[in-house]
Amino acid sequence: MISTAGGVTPQWRSDGRELFYQNNRDIWAVSIEPAATGLEVGEPRRLFDIGMGSAGWAVARDGQRILVGHGVEGRAPGVMTVTINWAATLRD
Repeated sequence: MISTAGGVTPQWRSDGRELFYQNNRDIWAVSIEPAATGLEVGEPRRLFDIGMGSAGWAVARDGQRILVGHGVEGRAPGVMTVTINWAATLRD
């Protein structure tokens, strides 16, 4: 068992050594390591609150980034704009 408080939408890091899941508005992570008797499960840790109105979330393959979708007023459902390296635009 990973969480005694429940959780939904589990997502694995690509190497299978970390599991991410959502519990209410919070994203949690727990390490998973192979052991002689099966698996060693770490202590779940709360990462952050995704806020109200989340339209879903996804974990990068390396587990270092999490994308959280939120609806934008005036945009059609299902339309998403992703800005990569947005900090570079601040230099202009």
